[in-house]
Amino acid sequence: MGIDFRDGSYTRRVRLGKRTVKDGEAVAIWDRSGRHYQVIGPKLVYLFYSTIRFLNRHVANENQYIVVEKADGSLEHFQGPCAVWENPVKYRKVTVKNSINLLSERDCVVVISDNPSKTSKTAVHGPARYFLKPYERLEVFSWTTSSGVREDGNTLQAKHARFEPTLPMGAPQQSVSLSVQYSMSDPLYLVECTDDFTGQLFAALRADTLTLQTAEEVRGLGITQLRIKLPTLFALCDRFRVQIEAVTVLKTQLSEQGQKLQEENTRVQRELAAKEESTKLKIRLAALELEGESAQLERRNELAKQELENKIELAKREHDATALIAAQKTRDTVAFLQELKALDVDVTRVVCEALNSKETNKPPASIKAIAEGLMAAFGGARHQDD
Repeated sequence: MGIDFRDGSYTRRVRLGKRTVKDGEAVAIWDRSGRHYQVIGPKLVYLFYSTIRFLNRHVANENQYIVVEKADGSLEHFQGPCAVWENPVKYRKVTVKNSINLLSERDCVVVISDNPSKTSKTAVHGPARYFLKPYERLEVFSWTTSSGVREDGNTLQAKHARFEPTLPMGAPQQSVSLSVQYSMSDPLYLVECTDDFTGQLFAALRADTLTLQTAEEVRGLGITQLRIKLPTLFALCDRFRVQIEAVTVLKTQLSEQGQKLQEENTRVQRELAAKEESTKLKIRLAALELEGESAQLERRNELAKQELENKIELAKREHDATALIAAQKTRDTVAFLQELKALDVDVTRVVCEALNSKETNKPPASIKAIAEGLMAAFGGARHQDD
Protein backbone atom coordinates (compact mmCIF):
# COMPACT_ATOMS: atom_id res chain seq x y z
CA MET A 1 0.00 0.00 0.00
CA GLY A 2 1.58 3.25 -1.14
CA ILE A 3 1.06 6.80 0.07
CA ASP A 4 -0.41 8.18 -3.17
CA PHE A 5 -3.82 7.31 -4.52
CA ARG A 6 -3.72 4.85 -7.38
CA ASP A 7 -5.82 5.36 -10.52
CA GLY A 8 -6.66 3.60 -13.78
CA SER A 9 -3.02 3.42 -14.84
CA TYR A 10 -2.41 0.78 -12.12
CA THR A 11 -3.18 -2.76 -13.42
CA ARG A 12 -1.67 -5.96 -12.04
CA ARG A 13 -1.90 -9.73 -12.60
CA VAL A 14 -1.72 -11.45 -9.14
CA ARG A 15 -1.20 -15.23 -8.66
CA LEU A 16 -1.43 -15.21 -4.89
CA GLY A 17 -1.45 -12.12 -2.73
CA LYS A 18 -3.41 -9.29 -1.30
CA ARG A 19 -4.07 -5.56 -1.88
CA THR A 20 -5.16 -2.87 0.51
CA VAL A 21 -7.72 -0.58 -1.05
CA LYS A 22 -7.47 2.72 0.86
CA ASP A 23 -10.39 4.94 1.67
CA GLY A 24 -10.81 7.12 -1.46
CA GLU A 25 -9.81 4.30 -3.85
CA ALA A 26 -11.77 1.70 -5.77
CA VAL A 27 -10.76 -1.35 -7.81
CA ALA A 28 -12.24 -3.66 -10.40
CA ILE A 29 -11.21 -7.32 -9.92
CA TRP A 30 -11.51 -10.26 -12.34
CA ASP A 31 -11.03 -13.69 -10.72
CA ARG A 32 -9.57 -16.78 -12.43
CA SER A 33 -13.00 -17.54 -13.90
CA GLY A 34 -13.27 -14.06 -15.43
CA ARG A 35 -16.01 -12.95 -13.08
CA HIS A 36 -15.96 -9.25 -12.16
CA TYR A 37 -16.66 -7.45 -8.94
CA GLN A 38 -15.95 -3.93 -7.68
CA VAL A 39 -14.44 -3.02 -4.33
CA ILE A 40 -14.57 0.49 -2.81
CA GLY A 41 -12.10 1.14 0.02
CA PRO A 42 -11.22 0.95 2.74
CA LYS A 43 -10.86 -2.83 2.45
CA LEU A 44 -8.20 -5.56 2.39
CA VAL A 45 -8.64 -7.86 -0.64
CA TYR A 46 -7.09 -11.36 -0.98
CA LEU A 47 -6.30 -12.40 -4.55
CA PHE A 48 -5.73 -15.77 -6.22
CA TYR A 49 -4.93 -15.82 -9.93
CA SER A 50 -6.78 -12.58 -10.38
CA THR A 51 -6.44 -9.32 -12.35
CA ILE A 52 -6.82 -6.07 -10.42
CA ARG A 53 -7.28 -2.56 -11.85
CA PHE A 54 -7.71 0.63 -9.85
CA LEU A 55 -10.41 3.02 -11.10
CA ASN A 56 -10.43 6.70 -11.97
CA ARG A 57 -12.69 8.92 -9.86
CA HIS A 58 -14.70 11.74 -11.51
CA VAL A 59 -16.05 14.51 -9.26
CA ALA A 60 -18.62 17.22 -10.10
CA ASN A 61 -19.31 20.29 -7.96
CA GLU A 62 -22.65 22.04 -7.57
CA ASN A 63 -22.25 23.84 -10.93
CA GLN A 64 -21.41 20.66 -12.83
CA TYR A 65 -22.88 17.32 -13.78
CA ILE A 66 -21.43 13.97 -14.84
CA VAL A 67 -22.37 12.39 -18.17
CA VAL A 68 -22.05 8.60 -18.14
CA GLU A 69 -22.17 6.53 -21.30
CA LYS A 70 -23.07 3.03 -20.21
CA ALA A 71 -21.84 -0.19 -21.73
CA ASP A 72 -25.15 -0.68 -23.54
CA GLY A 73 -24.87 2.75 -25.19
CA SER A 74 -27.44 4.56 -23.04
CA LEU A 75 -26.68 7.85 -21.31
CA GLU A 76 -27.18 8.88 -17.71
CA HIS A 77 -26.61 12.28 -16.08
CA PHE A 78 -25.66 12.80 -12.42
CA GLN A 79 -26.18 16.31 -11.10
CA GLY A 80 -23.44 17.57 -8.82
CA PRO A 81 -22.15 17.58 -6.24
CA CYS A 82 -21.41 13.89 -6.80
CA ALA A 83 -18.66 11.40 -7.73
CA VAL A 84 -18.55 8.40 -10.11
CA TRP A 85 -15.96 5.60 -10.39
CA GLU A 86 -15.11 4.91 -14.03
CA ASN A 87 -15.53 1.15 -14.14
CA PRO A 88 -14.82 -0.15 -17.69
CA VAL A 89 -17.27 -3.04 -17.16
CA LYS A 90 -20.20 -0.67 -16.48
CA TYR A 91 -19.27 2.49 -18.41
CA ARG A 92 -17.72 3.21 -21.78
CA LYS A 93 -17.04 6.86 -21.04
CA VAL A 94 -17.41 9.28 -18.11
CA THR A 95 -17.28 13.08 -18.61
CA VAL A 96 -17.69 16.06 -16.26
CA LYS A 97 -19.53 19.03 -17.82
CA ASN A 98 -20.50 22.49 -16.62
CA SER A 99 -24.11 23.46 -16.13
CA ILE A 100 -25.74 26.26 -18.14
CA ASN A 101 -25.58 29.46 -16.08
CA LEU A 102 -27.92 32.22 -17.22
CA LEU A 103 -26.88 35.20 -15.14
CA SER A 104 -29.56 37.76 -16.04
CA GLU A 105 -33.06 37.95 -17.46
CA ARG A 106 -31.58 39.06 -20.78
CA ASP A 107 -30.00 35.61 -21.33
CA CYS A 108 -31.83 32.78 -23.01
CA VAL A 109 -31.00 29.33 -24.41
CA VAL A 110 -33.02 27.01 -26.60
CA VAL A 111 -33.01 23.37 -25.41
CA ILE A 112 -33.75 20.65 -27.95
CA SER A 113 -35.36 17.48 -26.52
CA ASP A 114 -34.77 14.40 -28.69
CA ASN A 115 -37.41 12.11 -27.24
CA PRO A 116 -38.10 8.82 -29.02
CA SER A 117 -41.65 9.98 -29.74
CA LYS A 118 -40.92 13.54 -30.96
CA THR A 119 -38.39 16.36 -30.99
CA SER A 120 -39.28 19.60 -29.25
CA LYS A 121 -37.64 22.89 -28.37
CA THR A 122 -37.89 24.86 -25.14
CA ALA A 123 -36.68 28.36 -24.33
CA VAL A 124 -35.01 28.70 -20.94
CA HIS A 125 -34.76 32.27 -19.60
CA GLY A 126 -32.44 33.52 -16.90
CA PRO A 127 -31.51 34.03 -14.23
CA ALA A 128 -31.23 30.28 -13.84
CA ARG A 129 -28.87 27.29 -13.64
CA TYR A 130 -29.89 24.52 -15.99
CA PHE A 131 -28.65 20.91 -16.14
CA LEU A 132 -29.16 19.11 -19.43
CA LYS A 133 -30.92 15.76 -19.36
CA PRO A 134 -29.55 12.75 -21.28
CA TYR A 135 -31.85 13.32 -24.26
CA GLU A 136 -31.35 17.12 -24.39
CA ARG A 137 -28.91 19.34 -26.26
CA LEU A 138 -28.47 23.06 -26.88
CA GLU A 139 -29.39 24.88 -30.08
CA VAL A 140 -26.30 26.31 -31.76
CA PHE A 141 -26.69 29.77 -33.32
CA SER A 142 -24.47 31.11 -36.07
CA TRP A 143 -25.35 34.78 -36.11
CA THR A 144 -23.61 37.82 -37.58
CA THR A 145 -21.84 40.12 -35.12
CA SER A 146 -21.77 43.93 -35.26
CA SER A 147 -18.49 43.71 -37.20
CA GLY A 148 -20.13 41.61 -39.93
CA VAL A 149 -18.55 38.24 -39.03
CA ARG A 150 -20.62 35.14 -38.24
CA GLU A 151 -19.86 33.46 -34.92
CA ASP A 152 -21.27 30.33 -33.27
CA GLY A 153 -22.85 30.44 -29.81
CA ASN A 154 -25.54 28.92 -27.55
CA THR A 155 -26.83 31.94 -25.63
CA LEU A 156 -29.22 34.59 -26.92
CA GLN A 157 -29.92 38.00 -25.48
CA ALA A 158 -33.69 37.93 -25.60
CA LYS A 159 -34.27 41.22 -23.78
CA HIS A 160 -32.66 44.62 -24.23
CA ALA A 161 -30.14 43.23 -26.70
CA ARG A 162 -27.89 45.65 -28.58
CA PHE A 163 -26.67 45.48 -32.16
CA GLU A 164 -24.13 48.19 -33.10
CA PRO A 165 -23.08 48.03 -36.76
CA THR A 166 -21.34 50.67 -38.90
CA LEU A 167 -23.28 51.28 -42.11
CA PRO A 168 -22.88 53.44 -45.24
CA MET A 169 -25.20 56.38 -45.86
CA GLY A 170 -26.61 57.94 -49.01
CA ALA A 171 -24.20 60.86 -48.66
CA PRO A 172 -20.97 60.18 -50.60
CA GLN A 173 -18.18 58.63 -48.58
CA GLN A 174 -20.11 58.87 -45.28
CA SER A 175 -20.99 56.12 -42.78
CA VAL A 176 -22.89 56.02 -39.48
CA SER A 177 -22.59 53.82 -36.38
CA LEU A 178 -25.97 52.93 -34.87
CA SER A 179 -27.00 51.17 -31.66
CA VAL A 180 -30.23 49.22 -32.07
CA GLN A 181 -31.82 47.96 -28.84
CA TYR A 182 -34.45 45.24 -29.21
CA SER A 183 -36.28 42.48 -27.32
CA MET A 184 -37.57 39.12 -28.56
CA SER A 185 -41.22 38.46 -27.80
CA ASP A 186 -40.96 34.81 -28.87
CA PRO A 187 -37.38 33.43 -29.13
CA LEU A 188 -38.62 30.01 -30.29
CA TYR A 189 -40.56 31.55 -33.18
CA LEU A 190 -37.54 33.64 -34.14
CA VAL A 191 -35.24 30.59 -34.14
CA GLU A 192 -37.69 28.64 -36.27
CA CYS A 193 -38.02 31.46 -38.83
CA THR A 194 -34.35 32.33 -39.40
CA ASP A 195 -30.88 30.94 -38.80
CA ASP A 196 -29.22 34.41 -38.76
CA PHE A 197 -31.49 37.13 -37.42
CA THR A 198 -28.70 39.70 -36.87
CA GLY A 199 -27.47 39.16 -40.43
CA GLN A 200 -30.93 40.07 -41.75
CA LEU A 201 -31.03 42.96 -39.26
CA PHE A 202 -27.75 44.23 -40.68
CA ALA A 203 -29.08 44.03 -44.25
CA ALA A 204 -32.31 45.85 -43.32
CA LEU A 205 -30.40 48.65 -41.55
CA ARG A 206 -28.08 49.01 -44.53
CA ALA A 207 -31.04 49.39 -46.91
CA ASP A 208 -32.51 52.12 -44.69
CA THR A 209 -29.29 54.09 -44.01
CA LEU A 210 -28.53 54.29 -47.73
CA THR A 211 -31.59 56.55 -48.02
CA LEU A 212 -30.22 58.94 -45.37
CA GLN A 213 -28.13 61.96 -46.26
CA THR A 214 -27.17 62.85 -42.67
CA ALA A 215 -27.34 61.08 -39.33
CA GLU A 216 -29.36 63.97 -37.92
CA GLU A 217 -32.40 62.59 -39.74
CA VAL A 218 -32.72 59.79 -37.15
CA ARG A 219 -30.97 61.31 -34.13
CA GLY A 220 -33.24 61.62 -31.10
CA LEU A 221 -36.39 60.35 -32.83
CA GLY A 222 -39.12 58.34 -31.15
CA ILE A 223 -40.30 54.89 -32.24
CA THR A 224 -43.18 56.29 -34.31
CA GLN A 225 -40.91 58.62 -36.28
CA LEU A 226 -38.25 55.92 -36.62
CA ARG A 227 -40.79 53.66 -38.30
CA ILE A 228 -41.04 56.28 -41.06
CA LYS A 229 -37.28 56.79 -41.41
CA LEU A 230 -36.32 53.07 -41.08
CA PRO A 231 -39.21 51.14 -42.67
CA THR A 232 -37.21 48.05 -43.71
CA LEU A 233 -35.90 47.53 -40.19
CA PHE A 234 -39.32 47.70 -38.55
CA ALA A 235 -40.92 45.47 -41.20
CA LEU A 236 -38.30 42.78 -40.52
CA CYS A 237 -38.73 43.00 -36.74
CA ASP A 238 -42.52 42.88 -36.98
CA ARG A 239 -42.25 39.73 -39.08
CA PHE A 240 -40.04 38.01 -36.47
CA ARG A 241 -41.97 39.31 -33.42
CA VAL A 242 -39.10 41.51 -32.27
CA GLN A 243 -39.71 44.85 -30.60
CA ILE A 244 -37.40 47.79 -31.38
CA GLU A 245 -36.86 49.76 -28.17
CA ALA A 246 -34.41 52.45 -29.31
CA VAL A 247 -32.14 53.46 -32.18
CA THR A 248 -29.21 55.65 -31.16
CA VAL A 249 -26.65 57.38 -33.37
CA LEU A 250 -23.21 56.66 -31.91
CA LYS A 251 -21.04 58.53 -34.42
CA THR A 252 -20.63 59.46 -38.06
CA GLN A 253 -17.44 58.98 -39.98
CA LEU A 254 -15.98 58.54 -43.42
CA SER A 255 -16.66 55.27 -45.18
CA GLU A 256 -13.84 52.92 -46.16
CA GLN A 257 -13.63 54.50 -49.61
CA GLY A 258 -13.78 57.98 -48.07
CA GLN A 259 -10.98 57.09 -45.66
CA LYS A 260 -8.84 55.90 -48.57
CA LEU A 261 -9.50 59.16 -50.44
CA GLN A 262 -8.72 61.15 -47.30
CA GLU A 263 -5.48 59.23 -46.80
CA GLU A 264 -4.57 59.85 -50.45
CA ASN A 265 -5.32 63.58 -50.08
CA THR A 266 -3.26 63.68 -46.91
CA ARG A 267 -0.37 61.97 -48.68
CA VAL A 268 -0.54 64.42 -51.61
CA GLN A 269 -0.69 67.39 -49.25
CA ARG A 270 2.34 66.09 -47.36
CA GLU A 271 4.26 65.69 -50.63
CA LEU A 272 3.29 69.22 -51.71
CA ALA A 273 4.28 70.58 -48.31
CA ALA A 274 7.63 68.77 -48.54
CA LYS A 275 8.23 70.19 -52.04
CA GLU A 276 7.25 73.68 -50.86
CA GLU A 277 9.59 73.40 -47.90
CA SER A 278 12.38 72.24 -50.21
CA THR A 279 11.75 75.21 -52.53
CA LYS A 280 11.80 77.62 -49.58
CA LEU A 281 15.07 76.09 -48.42
CA LYS A 282 16.60 76.53 -51.88
CA ILE A 283 15.42 80.16 -51.96
CA ARG A 284 16.93 80.79 -48.54
CA LEU A 285 20.22 79.27 -49.63
CA ALA A 286 20.25 81.39 -52.79
CA ALA A 287 19.44 84.48 -50.71
CA LEU A 288 22.29 83.65 -48.36
CA GLU A 289 24.64 83.29 -51.32
CA LEU A 290 23.49 86.67 -52.74
CA GLU A 291 23.81 88.20 -49.32
CA GLY A 292 27.36 86.88 -49.12
CA GLU A 293 28.25 88.30 -52.53
CA SER A 294 26.63 91.64 -51.62
CA ALA A 295 28.57 91.71 -48.36
CA GLN A 296 31.82 91.03 -50.23
CA LEU A 297 31.04 93.79 -52.75
CA GLU A 298 30.16 96.18 -49.95
CA ARG A 299 33.42 95.32 -48.23
CA ARG A 300 35.42 95.95 -51.39
CA ASN A 301 33.66 99.30 -51.87
CA GLU A 302 34.37 100.21 -48.29
CA LEU A 303 38.06 99.33 -48.71
CA ALA A 304 38.26 101.40 -51.91
CA LYS A 305 36.54 104.32 -50.21
CA GLN A 306 38.91 104.07 -47.27
CA GLU A 307 41.91 103.97 -49.62
CA LEU A 308 40.63 107.07 -51.46
CA GLU A 309 40.11 108.85 -48.16
CA ASN A 310 43.65 107.93 -47.12
CA LYS A 311 45.02 109.35 -50.38
CA ILE A 312 43.03 112.57 -49.95
CA GLU A 313 44.24 112.89 -46.38
CA LEU A 314 47.85 112.33 -47.49
CA ALA A 315 47.54 114.94 -50.23
CA LYS A 316 45.99 117.39 -47.77
CA ARG A 317 48.82 116.83 -45.35
CA GLU A 318 51.39 117.38 -48.10
CA HIS A 319 49.60 120.60 -49.13
CA ASP A 320 49.46 121.81 -45.54
CA ALA A 321 53.16 121.05 -45.08
CA THR A 322 54.04 122.95 -48.29
CA ALA A 323 51.94 125.90 -47.15
CA LEU A 324 53.64 125.91 -43.74
CA ILE A 325 57.05 125.87 -45.37
CA ALA A 326 56.08 128.75 -47.71
CA ALA A 327 54.67 130.77 -44.82
CA GLN A 328 57.83 130.20 -42.80
CA LYS A 329 59.97 131.39 -45.71
CA THR A 330 57.78 134.48 -46.07
CA ARG A 331 58.18 135.27 -42.39
CA ASP A 332 61.93 134.79 -42.67
CA THR A 333 62.06 137.15 -45.70
CA VAL A 334 60.05 139.84 -43.95
CA ALA A 335 62.22 139.55 -40.87
CA PHE A 336 65.39 139.85 -43.02
CA LEU A 337 64.10 142.91 -44.81
CA GLN A 338 63.26 144.50 -41.49
CA GLU A 339 66.76 143.71 -40.32
CA LEU A 340 68.22 145.37 -43.46
CA LYS A 341 66.13 148.41 -42.86
CA ALA A 342 67.38 148.54 -39.33
CA LEU A 343 70.96 148.62 -40.75
CA ASP A 344 70.06 151.68 -42.87
CA VAL A 345 70.20 149.69 -46.07
CA ASP A 346 68.12 151.20 -48.85
CA VAL A 347 65.99 148.18 -49.47
CA THR A 348 63.84 149.92 -52.08
CA ARG A 349 66.83 150.74 -54.23
CA VAL A 350 68.12 147.23 -54.05
CA VAL A 351 64.80 145.86 -55.05
CA CYS A 352 64.37 148.27 -57.93
CA GLU A 353 67.82 147.53 -59.32
CA ALA A 354 67.05 143.88 -59.23
CA LEU A 355 63.78 144.43 -60.97
CA ASN A 356 65.30 146.61 -63.65
CA SER A 357 68.18 144.27 -64.34
CA LYS A 358 68.77 144.00 -68.06
CA GLU A 359 70.94 141.02 -68.14
CA THR A 360 70.40 138.98 -71.18
CA ASN A 361 68.43 135.73 -71.08
CA LYS A 362 67.43 136.37 -67.44
CA PRO A 363 63.89 137.30 -66.57
CA PRO A 364 63.31 139.95 -63.89
CA ALA A 365 63.55 138.42 -60.42
CA SER A 366 60.65 138.56 -58.04
CA ILE A 367 60.86 140.43 -54.74
CA LYS A 368 60.81 137.16 -52.92
CA ALA A 369 63.69 135.72 -54.93
CA ILE A 370 65.68 138.98 -54.49
CA ALA A 371 65.10 138.77 -50.76
CA GLU A 372 66.21 135.19 -50.62
CA GLY A 373 69.36 136.03 -52.60
CA LEU A 374 70.20 138.91 -50.31
CA MET A 375 69.65 136.65 -47.32
CA ALA A 376 72.01 134.13 -48.75
CA ALA A 377 74.65 136.79 -49.52
CA PHE A 378 74.45 138.50 -46.21
CA GLY A 379 74.30 135.21 -44.45
CA GLY A 380 77.63 134.16 -46.04
CA ALA A 381 79.20 137.50 -45.15
CA ARG A 382 78.19 137.21 -41.59
CA HIS A 383 79.63 133.77 -41.42
CA GLN A 384 83.01 135.03 -42.72
CA ASP A 385 83.06 137.93 -40.18
CA ASP A 386 82.47 135.53 -37.39
